[in-house]
Amino acid sequence: MSTTQGKAFLRSLAALQEDYPEAIIHLWGSRSYRACFGMGFAASDTDPYQPASLKEIVLGNGKRIPYDRGIQFAQWVRMLGFTQGDLGKPSNRVRFNMKSAMWAAEHFESNLRFKSSGHDPVDPNTHHHLPATTPSIMSRQITASDGDKITCDTCSLFAACKYYREEAVCSLPGTDGSKLAGYFNTRSSDIIIEGLGKVLATQARRFERAAADEEYGDAVDNDVTKLGHIVMTDGIKLAKLVDPTLAAAGAAKIGVYVGGQHVHATPNALMAEIVRELESKGVSRDDITTEMVNEQVVRRQTPAIGTTSHE
Repeated sequence: MSTTQGKAFLRSLAALQEDYPEAIIHLWGSRSYRACFGMGFAASDTDPYQPASLKEIVLGNGKRIPYDRGIQFAQWVRMLGFTQGDLGKPSNRVRFNMKSAMWAAEHFESNLRFKSSGHDPVDPNTHHHLPATTPSIMSRQITASDGDKITCDTCSLFAACKYYREEAVCSLPGTDGSKLAGYFNTRSSDIIIEGLGKVLATQARRFERAAADEEYGDAVDNDVTKLGHIVMTDGIKLAKLVDPTLAAAGAAKIGVYVGGQHVHATPNALMAEIVRELESKGVSRDDITTEMVNEQVVRRQTPAIGTTSHE
């Protein structure tokens, strides 16, 4: 399931579950909390013994770590009623992983500002105990670095952030990731990348048709310019999700490459060039797919979007 084909299969299976909510699709054998608890499957299972036997624990956010590193994630350990000393015992690691999976099944897809220590009052008049919360998202103050707050697994704030989830986009208030998560109704980076790619492909086709119509007019169409900027903005968002290191270049600007050459152009000219390049390869304009657009936008060897020096 770590392969491209495996991830595509999981996304298709999750879409099938969404289309048929009355069906129970049970995901078996995955070690990923993101797959088990973050993709909408009706049921799943996980093995608490296997990581414990390797002297590892799985935190409620899905991160798998050596148990002796638990002190670095103390809020996640304390939240489940354990101490660092407890984790030295193999049976306690199994218990921890069981409770971790149960917590993830309930809260993996929610932004819960959980309280990790202190008094946690229980209401005897309710059948469902809601965990105590605090006003703070972070367990301690940490200054964000360039490239942070895009994807959880590449963010330097992950150890202190209560919103951290394995293989998820950032959901801190005001970030692009939180807006995308709301739009696509998921924090799964794979699903958002696929969805944003489809949106970008549609926008690119609309833009190229509008730009072609403008060539026969007598004036510049402001709507075409706006659409071009939208395509550029979404392309940059997609590139950062695919490769978050692109946002870690400090004040460096995002540049665009077409056919291996850096392009200094307006969005109109840029998107026209991208479509022309695809057409020159024998691709009909109406046949341009998400994958083709993604390849142009986030190509790694001859990157579709990369960092450039100050201009």
